[in-house]
Amino acid sequence: MLSPCRTNRVPSRDRLLQLRPQRRVLPQQRTPLLPLRLSPPDSAH
Repeated sequence: MLSPCRTNRVPSRDRLLQLRPQRRVLPQQRTPLLPLRLSPPDSAH
């Protein structure tokens, strides 16, 4: 049997992980866009 503390921590972490990935998806997609744009000019130089 899992203790209440563990069961409470599992959902809390699941919710944080679900909310964190969604928020990280936006910054991650924006970061690659900057380096990608800087990459072409760098190689052209």
